[in-house]
Amino acid sequence: MEISIWSCVEPIIGFAAFVALGALLRGTKILKPVDAHVLNKVITNVALPAFIFSAIYGSEFTVDALKAVGVGWMLFPLMLGLGLLVCRAFKLSKRMTGTVLLCVAWANTGYIGYPLTAAIFGTDYMMESVFYDLFNTVATLIIIGVPLSAYFGTSEGTRAHPLKELLRMPAFYALAAGLVLKLVALPTPVVEWVQVLGNLCSPLIMISVGLSLNMSKLKGNGALIAVVTAIKLLVAPVVALGLASLLIDGTVARQVLVLEAGTPVMMLALVIAQRFDLDDEFIAAMVFVSVVACAVTIPALQLLLF
Repeated sequence: MEISIWSCVEPIIGFAAFVALGALLRGTKILKPVDAHVLNKVITNVALPAFIFSAIYGSEFTVDALKAVGVGWMLFPLMLGLGLLVCRAFKLSKRMTGTVLLCVAWANTGYIGYPLTAAIFGTDYMMESVFYDLFNTVATLIIIGVPLSAYFGTSEGTRAHPLKELLRMPAFYALAAGLVLKLVALPTPVVEWVQVLGNLCSPLIMISVGLSLNMSKLKGNGALIAVVTAIKLLVAPVVALGLASLLIDGTVARQVLVLEAGTPVMMLALVIAQRFDLDDEFIAAMVFVSVVACAVTIPALQLLLF
């Protein structure tokens, strides 16, 4: 399917504008960097669970969507392993290793992946996007990312037990509730109200990124940021195409997976990092750089690979 470059760039500009708003609020001292922690509590305990529940409750299982999940689960350990190699090459501390793994292994397949898929390919291919995000990105973040972050970092200043931290995440229960309640016809006003709460996720997280952004992190970690960005935006989508070619026949479905795999660093990584005392300023810098860079890499890969 031929794509419009503007359809790729337009949603990304919107996200960048929210980051700029957060940076402006910080620069004018209307809000302080510490206020990002308050926003992140709203995201973690209210907006994110609502977003996950709404997406799962409203989704329908299809064969191609399930295959998309399979591609994601094959790609995930490869990216995690590549992230560990990067950490060893740069001789990173335990805390920074956990930070970099969050950046490498998890992508922004929901907040950026959804609107880009809808804008470029239409709603007919949203199921592949939704399933890749929920049952790959979100599922692995909850099942693996939270315990991994608890291991490499700390929870509110105290060493955390990974399983206990997993059970403390409202997103875990939202995922389970969405699957169970799919069999129940909930009242429309309730469903719509939960969707409104879920829609708060994206702007709140981007504003939080802007509040947490420390430009000095770009200067002191230039080489590491460049390597991680290249892995996220170039290596991951190319590998995803190879894996998708093994499972999926449709060209457009493969394009969707390449787009999803090539989205920027997951914005929720910032929330996880702050909860477990990982380097949230580094992650904020990674989110900012990868969001800006993907405005070039996503349309370029779609034009070059298909």
